[in-house]
Amino acid sequence: MKKHALLLPLLALSSAAMAEDYQLFGSAHYDKMDADSFEQDVHSLYAKYYFDKKSTLGPLAELDYINSKSNVFALYSRSETSNANLSYKDTDYYKVGGELFVNNFLIGASYSYADSGSSDYDNKTYSLGYLINKDLLVKVVASDPENGDTTYLFSGQYTHRLGGNDYLGVTVSADDEFDYREVTSKYFRSLGEDRYLSAYVFLSDDENFGSNWYLGGDFYFNRYVSVGVNYSKNDYYSLRAQYFFNSNWSLSAQYSSNADISDYDGYSLNLEGRW
Repeated sequence: MKKHALLLPLLALSSAAMAEDYQLFGSAHYDKMDADSFEQDVHSLYAKYYFDKKSTLGPLAELDYINSKSNVFALYSRSETSNANLSYKDTDYYKVGGELFVNNFLIGASYSYADSGSSDYDNKTYSLGYLINKDLLVKVVASDPENGDTTYLFSGQYTHRLGGNDYLGVTVSADDEFDYREVTSKYFRSLGEDRYLSAYVFLSDDENFGSNWYLGGDFYFNRYVSVGVNYSKNDYYSLRAQYFFNSNWSLSAQYSSNADISDYDGYSLNLEGRW
């Protein structure tokens, strides 16, 4: 009994030592999609700041399933698209927003704007939610596009703790008329010896566009290195890898294609810094 009593504090200290705390995240992202009659290049810059520190769950890439920290973010991207019938069409996209938690109440908003030269559009979102406890969040998001009707999406997020940092997370969402419904779930667990597994699934059903699904997962060889795979209903798949040079910088790469479209290829690179 004395040995077990001594081991518990040591295990707790070991777990705490493995966690890293961050408040600022920034990334530079490049995407390229290439098909027989279509080509697109996208460059993006993204930054997000949390007003309280976020802790990792072992792997440096893994954070809590439910966010409960106030934050602000900004995104800029530029895409260049062409096909057999059109010359290159450049589009600039901007988005800013944030979330504020006050006494477990969530208030959020965002504004996005896209400009392709000959046309532009903007969209505003407003969110209101309540963090019932650290493992249960309910929220409604109103989306107000420049040329369209306001839509509402209701959601609930739940984290089922499995011991340590292991968990099963579930999110259920639906619009106000129940024409669109979706369920996402994520499973995260430690495999021991500094290895981890993350797996997820997405299911949706839309009255106008039918059903869709995709699934995937990541295997962590240690806190710094991982590989992953995705597969969707429409036979799109992707393979990816991520490597942390240290606790602040990482580089990830991804290749995607379609099992039924032999001439489609997608490539992604992402450089991320965090402090």
